[in-house]
Amino acid sequence: MNALLMKMKKNNFLALRFIILIILILIFIFHAFIKKQDSRKSVRTAFINPKYFQTVNCIRLQDSKKGIVLIKSNGVWFVSSLYDYNSYSSKNTETAILPSDALPANAQTVDSFLKELTKIREIYQVSASPVDYDYHLNAESDDYLMVSYTAGELNNDIIFGKYDFSGINRYFKASSKTVYETDTELDSFLSVSSQFWSEPYLISHIMANTSQDSIQRLECLLNSKNEALSATLSFDMPSDIPARKILTPSSNEFEHKCSSLLELRHGDISGIPEIHDDMIPEMKVQVDFGSKQRIFMDFFRFEEKSSQTDYYIVRMKYKDNMVIYERISFWTYSKLVEILFKS
Repeated sequence: MNALLMKMKKNNFLALRFIILIILILIFIFHAFIKKQDSRKSVRTAFINPKYFQTVNCIRLQDSKKGIVLIKSNGVWFVSSLYDYNSYSSKNTETAILPSDALPANAQTVDSFLKELTKIREIYQVSASPVDYDYHLNAESDDYLMVSYTAGELNNDIIFGKYDFSGINRYFKASSKTVYETDTELDSFLSVSSQFWSEPYLISHIMANTSQDSIQRLECLLNSKNEALSATLSFDMPSDIPARKILTPSSNEFEHKCSSLLELRHGDISGIPEIHDDMIPEMKVQVDFGSKQRIFMDFFRFEEKSSQTDYYIVRMKYKDNMVIYERISFWTYSKLVEILFKS
């Protein structure tokens, strides 16, 4: 019995030594790989020259299936899936007409993206005469993502492809045919989702400047009675339609209602249905701020054919006749009605 135990201990010891040896070999291979990487031709540079940080006014992100464009207009960043980058990249976006699906972008996210694009980083040359398919730099690849940008008269593309086998670096090429690889710190921003880029709030905090201004008056006009909506509310809808309600600082829970209104969120950009001049909005809301700025909101109900559920398109009118269209869910609309009409 003792001999058997001694033999088992010896076998376990040999197995442990073998495992340690394998680990040491892997560490040696990894360090050799890193050393080989470090010996390659490298340069410290940025995707975009830092001197263009303030002048970048248009950025397109395009993968193998879809794309979005970030546009700077009158000092405010917008995101759109319909904006024709090729038509406008050579123009002054400050004066260009925004597409119907443009939403105010999250300024902090765009600013962080630009900081990453203009950040000085280490890049390594991989190939001076590459085959795009080898690095998934072709537009048909699932790894493909192109970032195009305009800064004054400058227009450039940066194409990202697959990751190296370690997963810590990614291949890319810019204006030349040379392929490089660098870290993946930019990856968190390489999204073609308009929801990722857009400011999430129904009333844009940027457009309304809510950090410096406060709501002083709300006026609501409910033009039609939605039976499906009535069934979801925790209070009785006004019996007389159209129903008008005016809220001021003397109204019950006015401050809480204003806070709740400013926290309501819109949905993703998904195309804007045609709104005709003869269409009557189901509800109209006027928001007056202390600085005498006014925001007008018109709510139009539509049906999602595939799911037979209602959703709403909101036509937002800000100062200087800036019109923004947003999509909200049935739930968000019912929440808004409750905020405005519940006593």
